[in-house]
Amino acid sequence: MVAKVAEKIPEKVTPKMKEYKLVESPLHDQLNSAAKVIMSQMPEGFEGVVGELALGTYGVHPWQILAGILMNAFQNNGMAHCEFRPEWDMPVALPRSSAVCPQCKQTFSPKHLGQKFCTSKCGGIFAKAQRVVK
Repeated sequence: MVAKVAEKIPEKVTPKMKEYKLVESPLHDQLNSAAKVIMSQMPEGFEGVVGELALGTYGVHPWQILAGILMNAFQNNGMAHCEFRPEWDMPVALPRSSAVCPQCKQTFSPKHLGQKFCTSKCGGIFAKAQRVVK
């Protein structure tokens, strides 16, 4: 008699999470500041996910989540599989505190490295005008 496959699959066991105590120190402040700069260069939503994992799920600092992601990549031979964004190769190290949009001439605070326009709308208008000129 053939047994049903579903009966042979054991129940999935959820591992118990280790509880961490969030410790405050000047070093954590510096590392969190560095983590914030790194996360500001990531796609939209990245910082929110890290924040939720840090404070909501694990109860640790955001820099510890980033370090954990790197450690996981290292331990699973994932360090060779990198994605580089073109704006990371700019000669400017960090976004300026303010810039002038070449389209609307308004001053704005860039959110990403290499950001030239205040909005994607201004970038689109500028690009369209460049196509017409050529």
